Amino acid sequence: MKTLLIIALCLFGLNTKKEHYATCSTFKCIENHKNQKGMVVGTLRKYTPNKSGKGAGHMFWDYEILLSDSTAIPVIEAPRFHLDFKAFLGKSVKMKCTFYYGVVIGGGHPEAQAATGWRIDAENIQEIK
Repeated sequence: MKTLLIIALCLFGLNTKKEHYATCSTFKCIENHKNQKGMVVGTLRKYTPNKSGKGAGHMFWDYEILLSDSTAIPVIEAPRFHLDFKAFLGKSVKMKCTFYYGVVIGGGHPEAQAATGWRIDAENIQEIK
């Protein structure tokens, strides 16, 4: 009987470990958690395109998050998540996300040009009051 109880506990409930995510508000923190899940804190705003160089003036994304160190990183919805970013524009927010580093523009064809960089793949968003 004890063996059955131990097996049941192992299968159904002993894993009470909560997931712990890094909470980042600076680019250095995000760099330290490359391609990991975490929480990002900052101000959500419309994406600001580059003023010069390749892609100047082009809106590759709709939104970005401004971090406390004045770094802005593009934000998208992670697949299968439907977020209303418009409701949070200009507000301080916290998002559960993946700190994605990799091909962020292009990359669909081996001979096509692609850009590697950072992106926040958001799963949820909440305002910080």
